[in-house]
Amino acid sequence: MTQDEKLENFLHMSVETAQQESQKALDEYQAQLDRSFEEHKAVRRQQAADAVRDEKVRTEREINRQLSSREIDIRQTIAQRQDELKKHLFERVAEKLQAFKGTKDYEEFLVRKINEAKKFAGKDEMTVYIDPSDAALADSLAKETGVTPQISKEEFVGGMRAVIRSRNVLIDNSFKTLMADQRDNYSFEGGVQE
Repeated sequence: MTQDEKLENFLHMSVETAQQESQKALDEYQAQLDRSFEEHKAVRRQQAADAVRDEKVRTEREINRQLSSREIDIRQTIAQRQDELKKHLFERVAEKLQAFKGTKDYEEFLVRKINEAKKFAGKDEMTVYIDPSDAALADSLAKETGVTPQISKEEFVGGMRAVIRSRNVLIDNSFKTLMADQRDNYSFEGGVQE
C-alpha cells in the first residue's frame, strides 16, 4: 500500500469514526432533548392541573361566599316580611276582639271566666277586675256571677283579671296578656294556607 493509499485509508477511517462519534453525540443530545422535553411537558401539565385546581377552589369559595351572602339577605327579607305579617295579623286580631266586645258572647265569656276563677278560689277571698271600657257590664256581671267586679285603673283591652291574695295568685284572662302571649309564641310554619 502506498503512502497516498494509506493516507486515503486513514482519512476515510478518521472521517467515518468522526461521523460515528458525531452521530452518537447527536443521538445522545437528541435523547437528552427528548427527556428534557418530556420532563418539561410533565412539569407544565402539573402546573396546569394545579392552576385548574386552584381556580376551581377559588371559584367554589367565591360561589359559597355569594350563596351565603344571598342566603343571609333572603333570611333577613323573610324575617322582615314575617314581622310585617305578624304585626298586621295582630292588628286584625285586636280589631276582631273589639268587635267581639260588642256582642252578647263577650258578656258570656266574662261570666264564664269569673265563674272559673270563683271555683278555683273556693272559699278564699278573690277580687275580680274588669277593663275600664267594660264598666257598663259591671252590674250585669255581678248579678250573673254573685261577684262584684272592680273597675281596673289599668286598661287591659278586655277580659278579666282576678287576684286571690291569700294564695298570692293572679288569674289573668285579660286580652292584653293573652295577645302578648300569642304574639311572643307565634311562629310561621311556612307555606301558603288557603
